[in-house]
Amino acid sequence: MNGEYRTLATDSIEADILFYGLERCRPGHVFRGNNIRSNYVLHFILQGQGEFAVANQHLTTLHAGDIFLITEG
Repeated sequence: MNGEYRTLATDSIEADILFYGLERCRPGHVFRGNNIRSNYVLHFILQGQGEFAVANQHLTTLHAGDIFLITEG
């Protein structure tokens, strides 16, 4: 291989990163709204803890080191 990059085989799974960021949520932060997305959103918890639930689903407590995925809707 001559370069740093390789082309993935056509039978593999490819992904494009649309956006990334970092959010420092204050204690008691709540997001209420539509969790339906047109893409997948992967979250990685760096520090602290919080809770996540989808409408009418069970509440999950998340801690530093946890990862969760919101799937496309």
